[in-house]
Amino acid sequence: LRIAAPAIIVKYYFPKLLGEFKKLYPKVKFDVHVARSSDVESLVNSMEIHFGFIRNENDWPEDERFMLSSNHVCAVSAKPFKLIDLPNMVQVDYDTDKYYKNMLDNWWKETFNDAPIVGTRVSNLDMCKEMVFNGLGYGILPSILIKEYPQLYSIPLMHKDGTILLRRTWLIYKKENINLLLPQAFERFLKESDFDSFQRNY
Repeated sequence: LRIAAPAIIVKYYFPKLLGEFKKLYPKVKFDVHVARSSDVESLVNSMEIHFGFIRNENDWPEDERFMLSSNHVCAVSAKPFKLIDLPNMVQVDYDTDKYYKNMLDNWWKETFNDAPIVGTRVSNLDMCKEMVFNGLGYGILPSILIKEYPQLYSIPLMHKDGTILLRRTWLIYKKENINLLLPQAFERFLKESDFDSFQRNY
């Protein structure tokens, strides 16, 4: 079974998800690619994989995708703070896909007049989380990452209209590429499961 997903999904969901599926189909073998959402879409389009997990809003055909989960985005710090404090606080920034970067930049511009003060820049979400945990600044992170650190202070990001900034997880595929029994079983398994139940809790 060939699948691809961003690192956050592979790390926080795949161990339990694939483990539960293997209990049902003990002979299954997995080929897992870690890639950014835009690259996952390309892998599905080129039929190199059966299924892609993506974190972008998309115009994928309705009958070849379904939403698995949604989580909110929050500002996170090792010390108490308020959202209005962010422009005066030091930020830990990180590399991410273009869609998510634009999403965060647009939220910042609609909320604050001043640019963020970036004190540390790292290459991924997990490194950002560790820097925040060790007091190097605040981070803007998906809520998925902060369950394991209940001692951190977090505030969901909100638009001016009061709606919370969300990031959804989708499953995408090409119908002609899942016409075998195993891919069909995996699709059915995901549709019948609570995706959030696979999130690790440590």
